[in-house]
Amino acid sequence: NGTEVEGNRVTDVALAGGNTIRLGDVKLYFWPEALPKIEPPRGSGRTAPTRRDELVFSAKVTTPRGHQLDLRQRVDGGVLRIADSSIELAAMEFGLLQLLVERRRNVTDAELAYVAWHEIADALSFRSVQADSENVRELVHRVRRKLASVAADDLIESKRGVGYRLAGEPA
Repeated sequence: NGTEVEGNRVTDVALAGGNTIRLGDVKLYFWPEALPKIEPPRGSGRTAPTRRDELVFSAKVTTPRGHQLDLRQRVDGGVLRIADSSIELAAMEFGLLQLLVERRRNVTDAELAYVAWHEIADALSFRSVQADSENVRELVHRVRRKLASVAADDLIESKRGVGYRLAGEPA
């Protein structure tokens, strides 16, 4: 897939310390000598925030049964809290809920808030080359199973031939 040094395609080149090397899709830095050992930071607490702490999306939703849900997504996934319980959601699982919440917020008529399977497939990064309705259906079932563990399995509603929507009310 090609080799590049400092952004230039090469077949033979002398490397210098700190050069950026790209081998196909992999990028690395060249250091001919070992880097000096440095002392780790001292003191209490963390020295810098991590990417896991960045809040990307949050929403409060009331389910049809009247449960209050708090959805909070971070860079690498999300958490759904209900009362004293919480469940971890993978990035794609949370992406589905985020898509449904955003559609519900943006559409005044709940009957028009359904999201078709192909819209979900286009919005989320499925691993298969071309996602189909079965991939989306399996994702929805997986999320519903997780929601059932905190008595919120009524959050996603489906209508055959139309799509999926958030059955609750976003705040």
